[in-house]
Amino acid sequence: MKLNPHNTAIIKRLLVGRSSRPLHGILAKVEGADLATLISTLVPRERKLLLEALRNLGRDHEALLLLPEQQLSEITNEMSDQELLNLIIYAREEDAAHILRQVGEARRTDVLAMVETPKRVRIGQFMAYPEDS
Repeated sequence: MKLNPHNTAIIKRLLVGRSSRPLHGILAKVEGADLATLISTLVPRERKLLLEALRNLGRDHEALLLLPEQQLSEITNEMSDQELLNLIIYAREEDAAHILRQVGEARRTDVLAMVETPKRVRIGQFMAYPEDS
């Protein structure tokens, strides 16, 4: 589903509603690039609610990875350690490494310490390579 002003307004209304079922139904159909664009237009409170809904669908990392690095950095730095950890746990190791590069070294170390050893090692291997390789 392509986003337009009408369904973007519906999504914004549903973000603050009580029932997430209609919101999840719509978000499941929206293309990743459109989700990234939507994230870019939201205020932090709406963005947090949208990312939570996308996390429930397993699509949060999909949308975040399509954002420009500066915006990804801003959003990951707004996240709590637990939110960042949840994002890292469900993302592919390669994607997790890209996301973790957006946060400071001390925070990266703290979050990685909470990841299970096999995945932490694989993420570390990806982080050892230069990002452009």
